[in-house]
Amino acid sequence: MNQGENVGGLPLLALALTILVIWLLWEVPRLLRRKKLGQYHHEAKPSSSPEIDRMLAQLAAKGWPTRDETASMVFEFQIMNAANDFETFVADLLKHIRRVAPNLNVPFKIPRVDVEGLNDAAGQFIEQDGWVKISVSSGFINDRPLARSILCHEVCHYVLNASGIRVASTAENERLTDVAMFALGLGGIFMEGYRGSLRADYRKGHKLGYLNESEYGYARERAFELWRSGQVTVTELAKFQVQFKAAIPDAGVRQRLLGKAREAAPTASDAELIKRVLDSYRADRR
Repeated sequence: MNQGENVGGLPLLALALTILVIWLLWEVPRLLRRKKLGQYHHEAKPSSSPEIDRMLAQLAAKGWPTRDETASMVFEFQIMNAANDFETFVADLLKHIRRVAPNLNVPFKIPRVDVEGLNDAAGQFIEQDGWVKISVSSGFINDRPLARSILCHEVCHYVLNASGIRVASTAENERLTDVAMFALGLGGIFMEGYRGSLRADYRKGHKLGYLNESEYGYARERAFELWRSGQVTVTELAKFQVQFKAAIPDAGVRQRLLGKAREAAPTASDAELIKRVLDSYRADRR
């Protein structure tokens, strides 16, 4: 076909230009709308933070299981039933935290979840005289992912309080609670709702969470890195060695007990051997 030959009455060049103009008229306004709604905000590049490093390391070292156990565990919480009511969802969160942070004091009591007209907060955790309640602002209750993000933060308040983990400054304590979501494997479910909060039609003048977008991205990446690498966790053997030394300070006594245990179970691993001695020692002292 010659260059000047027509297709449907239009030269090829004119047809191509017409298609390009139509595409631009359609695509450019759509891209601008998406940008305005904040759909690109979550692509902000995470930047490192010594404060977040410190908080994650402290929470992980205090709560996570041994390195041997983390290697075979799924770290982040997964919703099994999207139709769950909020109290069931909170119960599932606590169950997950109990698994990934067994060394924390994770309560078994499920807080009551109320929907209230909160003027200056998206959510609220209240614990007084053994009575525990989480409130979610009625303005967010119809946005399921956003409401779940709020519950993740409030549940972390509950767990940290029960574990005696708190800093004096209210602002710093809120930031610690936000970081705890990632240390306790709730980062993915929180980020789903947080990204929705970046929309232009989210409550004017209100910001979900106490970290900025880049800090949230970094907290999630860093938590995964620490979990996979085992940098802040100990082996099962090291854990039992610490417990053994604390229970029986006398090194000579420890060696004699281990020697007898080895005779009785010559094929047992060192970790299993120490655990057997510890269990027997604790049982005898009851």
